[in-house]
Order: sequence, then structure tokens, then C-alpha cells
Amino acid sequence: MPDAAPITRARARLDAVAGRFGGAAKDLRSWLDEPDRLRRMSRWLLPALVLAGLLLPPVALPTRLRTLGYAKLGPGQDARIDADVDGSWLEVRRKAVLRPTRIGLRSRDSAPRDAGPIPGQPRTVSRYFELDIRGPAPSEAWLSTALDMQPGTEAFIDPFGWDGERWQWLPLEFSSERRARAYLPLDRFVPRYVVFTEAPADTTTQVAAVLLPPPAAVPAAVARLPILELRAYSLRSDDGRVTGQRFRIPSRGARVYGVVDNIEGPRLRDDLVDNILLRQASRERHRAELLSIVRRDGLDGLVLDYRDLAPDLIGVYTDWLGRLEQDLEAAGAELYVTVPMPRRTNAGWDASPYDWRELGRRTDGLRVRLPNDAPLEIEALDAMVRWALGSVERRKLQLAVPVQGRDVVDGQVTGIGYGDALARVLDMAASDLPDRVTPGSTSRVELPTIQAAELGRDPATGMWRFYWWDANRRQHTVWLNDAEGLAPAFDIASTYRLSHLALDGVEAGLDPALWEMVTAFIETGAPRTREVRYGLRWSLINEAGQVVQESEQSLDQSAFSFRAPRAEGLFTLGVNLVDIAQAGRVAAVGRASGVRVAPPPPPSPTATPNIIIVQPTERAYATAPPPSDELRITRSPVRIDITPVATVTETADATVVFASAQLRDGPSTRDAKVIGDLRVGERLSVQGRSIDNAWLQVVVIATGVQGWVLLDLVDLELALERIPYAGDGAALLLTPGLALVSATPPAATPPAARPGPTPSARSQGSR
Repeated sequence: MPDAAPITRARARLDAVAGRFGGAAKDLRSWLDEPDRLRRMSRWLLPALVLAGLLLPPVALPTRLRTLGYAKLGPGQDARIDADVDGSWLEVRRKAVLRPTRIGLRSRDSAPRDAGPIPGQPRTVSRYFELDIRGPAPSEAWLSTALDMQPGTEAFIDPFGWDGERWQWLPLEFSSERRARAYLPLDRFVPRYVVFTEAPADTTTQVAAVLLPPPAAVPAAVARLPILELRAYSLRSDDGRVTGQRFRIPSRGARVYGVVDNIEGPRLRDDLVDNILLRQASRERHRAELLSIVRRDGLDGLVLDYRDLAPDLIGVYTDWLGRLEQDLEAAGAELYVTVPMPRRTNAGWDASPYDWRELGRRTDGLRVRLPNDAPLEIEALDAMVRWALGSVERRKLQLAVPVQGRDVVDGQVTGIGYGDALARVLDMAASDLPDRVTPGSTSRVELPTIQAAELGRDPATGMWRFYWWDANRRQHTVWLNDAEGLAPAFDIASTYRLSHLALDGVEAGLDPALWEMVTAFIETGAPRTREVRYGLRWSLINEAGQVVQESEQSLDQSAFSFRAPRAEGLFTLGVNLVDIAQAGRVAAVGRASGVRVAPPPPPSPTATPNIIIVQPTERAYATAPPPSDELRITRSPVRIDITPVATVTETADATVVFASAQLRDGPSTRDAKVIGDLRVGERLSVQGRSIDNAWLQVVVIATGVQGWVLLDLVDLELALERIPYAGDGAALLLTPGLALVSATPPAATPPAARPGPTPSARSQGSR
């Protein structure tokens, strides 16, 4: 039988409480039974009830008095709250108001006392607008005001909001000329003050080099850059693991970032990223993996370059990036995220499915990957940047510019190096050369392949472009990324004061002038380039190694003429690409072709044919007049000096072992000019050494060009003590194998030269 003690105790407590309240109620009834006491209580109870009704909602008299002049907003209503200054107001859409509220908008000339400095110390171009919300805040609003500014300066306006703790950049747009509208995300950031500013003109754009991993060679010139990014990491599996590690770079003071992508050889593994984002465990493991890489390799940050994400996973990706940014911030590192180029529409630009506002807010930098299939027109790039500055803070907006050339055929894009692209031009030039010319004849070499290539600078993109055809007769379009072609991207980034400009795909073999432009940009903030005008230099060399003829032509010429030597023999005809604007500096060395100078072979004897005579029926017919003899047409030959120049056969006793070793006209990196770049494996003939034993005076065996190279960049095959000292910093004595022919004969009689072959071509006389 259950114990009744707990029930008994509970009943006793209940009776005690009822007794107390019952006694109080009895006393109250006895007190109210007296009419005088009831009258005295009614004197103060009624006013107290009235006062409570005024103070408490829904009347809330104090709040109404404090918000006198405030606009009242209700659900489902569009509202416009005017400020106390003409031409400024706050716009609120009906969908943003969920509960009744009151909003006031005032302006003031100076910043609030408790507000800190605005990031970047920009110049204010408007009054400070004070926003006071009494009640639940709407989800979003737009602050519109008219600005006194010059036309064309809209892209330099930046609105900021102060919430009592920090200043935050706000997205904006221009509804009309000089009328700016700042977007207020009130669901997550409620500013007390809003002000419009103009970006300072002294803002510098930082340059970063995105280095390709081994076996690609790292150019020594990147040591001058303040930021180096290593494309060394990629997704290993869909459980969040990452493969790769930091590789050696020629810099100790640069900030180093790791680039993580989903590229596996020639394939794009978008499936790995999608599977990671689908599972929470994989997302958490991937965050931990990336954080461990930053700590293990001592990186200053990460650049995520995940491509072709599923559109319905972009929201998950954006939220995951915000959590990763917090992890890296705690570790003292930064997070940049790469997004594809937006699509151009009739209304402007469309970046969907990516939300650039959210990505820019949740990360330290938003990098726009410029297209690699074809270069972007300068006008389109400028328009895209102006549009992007309305969604992303300029201190976070970055451009990723591909520095490799593009070889495009049938919609497929293949990277091509600067030197390889120029070599393709020289191969086309050499393909038009003849294999035999008649001694003493004046020949005109036609270059139909070069003419069809249409090598020239595209005015819309600023880049060199040409065509070539493969064995299947497919037309390839090659875009050549040289310094002058990349300069517009530098100029746009500097003009709009962007955060970063990343040179993507850096390896040895790029245009040497690119690093000169980068150095000038870092020092002055403006890209300085030199004019480039490519041309062809033809050199005819006899069997003794003597240059018997040399000729230059611009690329807009479809032919060149020369006079073949009278002596028969086997000659070598070489073609190099030179920069005519830089006094004929060699830009690329082409392959040489053998040309035989010999009379045309006699006609081969033919067997006597069996003749069958058919007696036709005689018919009368008219005989056309004979055509004019084209062989009687005479042309004025172009005479080219054929004075032979003696050359000396050099012995190789050094080999280049580092990529992008530079040949200079003196033993100095400051005062001496760069003659050209040496390739790994280039054979050199040592002529002398500098007094400090740091430089070697050499002759390049392949080209005959003489110059100075650092001793540390070559593998020396003879003792240093056996090399004689060169002059005290004497200027470079240029004795090229492809020397220019002087109009004045030399003082000393050169050794007798065997007659050399003429430039190989389809000469007029040999047709």
C-alpha cells in the first residue's frame, strides 16, 4: 500500500498558503467596507491607471515625444524618410518592414566624437547622416543623397557606416548622375552614422606573382615582388584532404600565400568540391586541413581557386568561407577567394550564382579571374571594374591577370610561353625559304605564310596576335602576352586604386620587359613600357662561319630581296626576330636552314615516246595571238653589301644552369643594360672575368653575341685562375655571329671567305 505521508505534507502546505491569502482577503474586505477609505483610494488609483496607460505601450508617450518628427513604418508599406537637408532621404521597401517601427534621419557637419578614423583616411564628400531606429529595424534600406562631384568620379565614392564600434564599408549604386545610393544591410549591421567618402589618390596597388609549381622554373626577377603566391596545393579527395607543399622561392622578405585549387592535371575536379560541401564532416575536416597547412608551411594566407561549383551549393560555400576566415584570422593569416569573370548583359554585369557582396564581406579579398580563352578588351575590363566597385570594397577587390600566352583552336585553349610563341613566328618565316638559288642572281623571297599570319597588335585588347596552321590545316589564334599588352590591366588597377593585381601563371621565359614594368609600377604606381616593333633579320653565313649578307624587314612587308653570291657552295640562312624600336635588339633566335648556291640542274633525259599519229578531219580554226612574255619584265634588283665579315669559331667552356640568366653589356646589375636572356643549357665561350671575380665575359656559341653574365649562374668547365681579367668595367665588345655588315670595309683584310649561299627563298629567278 503506497505511503500517504507525502500527500499529507503537501495538503498541509496548501492549507497554510490558503489560510494566509484568506486572511489577507478578509482584511481587505473589511477595510473596503468603510466608504471613506474607498473614496480616499479612488483619488490616487484612477490617476495612476491613466498614467500607466500613457507610459506603457501601445501609447508609450515618452517614446512618442522623443521620436517627434520620426516616420512611422508599418508592415507592407513602402516608405521614404526625408532628412533635414534637401536632396537626401532613406528608402525602405515594404518587404523589409516586418513590424511597426519609427525611423528618424538627421545630418551633421562633423563626425561623432566616439567614432574612430575611417579606414584608409578618405576625404568626406557629404554630411554625416544620423540614423535613429526606434523599434524593430527593417531588414534593409537605401540612403540616397546628391553629391557635389565631377563627372566620371563615381567609381571613387565609398560610403561607410559607424555602428558604435567600427566603420564598415557599404555597397552603393548611382541612380542618376551625382545621386548616390548606399545599401544598408540592417538585418546584420545597423549604422548610427553614414557618410560618403572619396578614395585617396595615394592608394597603392600591390603586385603579386602566382608561381607555377615544379618542374616549371621560377624566374629570378620575382625576388623584387612583395607578395609571392605558390600554386602548390590541390584537393586530394572528397573527404577534405589536400595535397602539396611549399616549394623554394628566390625571396626571403616577401609575404607568401598558398593557392589551393581543384585542378588535377588537365582535368577540373568540380566533383571533389561539391562532395566536400555536401557533407558537414568533410567541410569541417577541410577547414582543419587548410589551417594546418598554413601553420605547417608558415604561410601568410590562402587563396582558394575552386572552379565550377554547383550553383545550389554557393550559399553553403559562402557560409563555410566565413568560418574559415575566422579560423585563419585567429592564426594571423588572410583568406582570398577567386571568382570567375561576370557575364555582360544588356543591363550591365551579372555575377550569379555568386553573391559578391557576401563574399567580399566574409573574406579578406575577392579576386576576379580574368578569362583565359581570349584577352578581355580594355573597355570591357574598365566597365567591369567600375561595376564591381559597387559590390566589393576597393581595399578587397583584386584582379588575376594571366601572363601566359594563349593558343586557341576549335574552342580549346592551350598556354604558350613568350619564347615559344615568338619561335612559332620564326618557324613560319623559315618555312617560306628556298633550298637552292642561282649564283649571282637577284632573288626576291616571298613570305606568304608571314603575310597570312597577320602578326600585329590588336587595338581592342592591346596584345599581339597572329595565326598559324597545323598539319591538319586548322587555324590557331595565338595571343602574345608581352609587357605592353599587360600594361592596360596595371593602369586600370592603379586608376581605381584596387587592392591587388596578381600575375597568374608565372614561370621562366616570360617577356623580360614585363619585370621592368613591374618594378617601375611598384616604385611609381604607374606602368611604364617601351615601344615594341618586331621585325625579321636575315643572315647569310658561309661554310667558314662568315656573315656574307644581312637584311632587316618589318613584319608588314611580305618579301625581301637579296643577291646570291657568285661562288657556289653550301650556305646557312638564319632568321631572328628583332625589336626595331630598340635598335634591333634580338627578341628571339630562330633556326637556321641550309641553302645551296648552285646553277639549276640540267633537265633529266626523257625516253623517246611511242607516237601514234591520228589523222583527224581537217577543220578550220583561229589561232589566238601569243601572250606577252613575262620573262621580259625587268625589275630593279636590291643590292645588299656582300662584304664578308670574318668570324672566329669559339670553344665552349661554360654552361648556363639557372633559368632567366641575363646577358648584360657590362659587369653590373645597376648600370649595365640587359642584352638578352640565356636559357638553361646554353653553351658559352669565356673571354675574361671581372676584377672582383663575380662576372664572366662570354660569347654565346649559338648566336655569337658577347656580353657579361654572373659567375654564379653558370657551370664553369675551366679553372677561374686561367681566365684573363677583362678591362676595368669596359663596355661590352659586341662581336655577334650574325654581325651587321659595315658599309666601310675593315682596315685589315679579312681571311679569304668561301662564297656563301644567299638567303633561302622562292626567288623570282628560280620560279
